[in-house]
Amino acid sequence: GGGTKAIGGSDEHFSYEDQLELNRFAGYNERRKELKQELADATAAADSFRDAADEILMMPADGPDHLKTLRNLPAGLGFRWGETYNDWNPEAATEWLESKLEAANQEAENLETELEQVQKEMQEIRKSMQERFGDAVQLEQVSDDSEEEEKGGGDDDDEELSD
Repeated sequence: GGGTKAIGGSDEHFSYEDQLELNRFAGYNERRKELKQELADATAAADSFRDAADEILMMPADGPDHLKTLRNLPAGLGFRWGETYNDWNPEAATEWLESKLEAANQEAENLETELEQVQKEMQEIRKSMQERFGDAVQLEQVSDDSEEEEKGGGDDDDEELSD
């Protein structure tokens, strides 16, 4: 098991430690992709909670007319919980939505902080590898606005093989 290999005919050797750095970069890259998805999910959840709270604010004070006439119930909100609906008063529903919105916003903030840290670590590894090996080692660019999201990766190739 050789520990070093010459790269591109240069005098630089690729060591075990260099391979560990590349492995770290790959791990950070996977985590970065996960964080981006989790951040998108947390942002979508926050938007949903905000939209629901806004709907409550725009609702008439005594509740929607169709609920009172159809169910002959006092004013309340039909709040969906899984497969069932429960009647909540608007104040309780608003408080609950605001707490969920605050939690989703906090989660998004935490994810953004972690994403920034991961991207910083990736940049440091990338810079170190490029200083040592130049273009012989290709690592993808890391930036906040990179949109290298995979779209249907190898699935199309599998379909072609089955014909």
